[in-house]
Amino acid sequence: MDKEATTRLEEVFLESRSRCLNNQKYPSFYQEFYSRLIQKLPQGAELFASVEHETRKNMLDQALNLLDSTENVLANDQLREYWFTLSSRHHDLGLNPKDYDVWFQTLMSVVRNYDPEINNEIENAWRFYLDSCIRIMKIVY
Repeated sequence: MDKEATTRLEEVFLESRSRCLNNQKYPSFYQEFYSRLIQKLPQGAELFASVEHETRKNMLDQALNLLDSTENVLANDQLREYWFTLSSRHHDLGLNPKDYDVWFQTLMSVVRNYDPEINNEIENAWRFYLDSCIRIMKIVY
């Protein structure tokens, strides 16, 4: 993908992420995401039972903030190591590769509800940024 196209995807992704996180809907983007994720993952309730809401929010924030710098995640040792380490922790918690697909589908369903400008271009931008990270995390398995 050329630099101009990548720059456009980055702009679209960052703008959408901002609209989602700043949307004044109740429940918040974070609450809605985790509520849906807990329902969809067989072990969701058990995984998040002892995790405070603020900690959940911070975990999702950290992942979303790293996404805008993952274009060359495979070439960036520090980012690649972060995603591998995170995946190893998830593996130790009993997650499996299919759970990342559930995570992605859940995130996108919430994005569709929280970004009032959602369209195919925006969904493709989210996919572009999430795809390499999810692939790396599945490698651990």
